[in-house]
Amino acid sequence: TEIYTLSLHDALPIYFYLSLFVEGKLQKRSVDTLDLVGTFKVAPGTRGIKALPGGRCLLAPNYLNGRMQLLDAEAGTPLAGWWLGNRVRSITTSFDGKAYYLPSAAGLFGLDVALVDDLCAAMTQQTDQ
Repeated sequence: TEIYTLSLHDALPIYFYLSLFVEGKLQKRSVDTLDLVGTFKVAPGTRGIKALPGGRCLLAPNYLNGRMQLLDAEAGTPLAGWWLGNRVRSITTSFDGKAYYLPSAAGLFGLDVALVDDLCAAMTQQTDQ
């Protein structure tokens, strides 16, 4: 008897996003093969990209201009944005999963995960129509 368990990895393609900091490009690559799947234009200085649950949106902080953008993960188009202060380098999810923490030169900022998820859903729904 042979037992095979279908994992999520078998069912869905999984991607990671690589920021070309100076060039202002964001690459979408396959986790399995490292093949380039797409390239998006972003502001130079974008780094620390976080793919949100569901795979529809990305949080993209910009180290140079202090903006945080919510991007469509398929097209790379900006959906929303906030100013957080210069030198945002990373996004860390809180232990309880309710906030995204973003350290910057202006201080430590927190974005409510539920609010960001709702905004992602609303904005992607608008672009789908």
